[in-house]
Amino acid sequence: MEKGTLRTSKLTIVLYVIAAAIVVYGIYSTASVVSYINTETASYDITMADAFNYIVSTVLNYFVYALLIFVAAVINNGVRALNPANYLSEAEVEAKEAEKAAKNAVRSEEINKEEIAKEKADDEATDK
Repeated sequence: MEKGTLRTSKLTIVLYVIAAAIVVYGIYSTASVVSYINTETASYDITMADAFNYIVSTVLNYFVYALLIFVAAVINNGVRALNPANYLSEAEVEAKEAEKAAKNAVRSEEINKEEIAKEKADDEATDK
């Protein structure tokens, strides 16, 4: 059986977005924790081991959760790939390609109209 294009799953997309948001928050949290550690190191006698333990215990959870959610999305996508009903038929693929071609034709027509309008405006400006 020849495999076609897999339909996009809304759940998979949502899981990827959640994982990305958690990674972004983890990066923000890392920056704020490092700033906090710098402030505390200046004020108190804190060892690097204590600082490292604080950073790991505070920030690592976010990256682990993001990794778990990302893996769940990959597994969901893999399981969906096993079901032939989740693939687009040839007619659906052709319909999508025709829709893209129509959108591109409309866009190029709009761009051409804008370019013609700009040229006319430039010609009028140079005539004055």
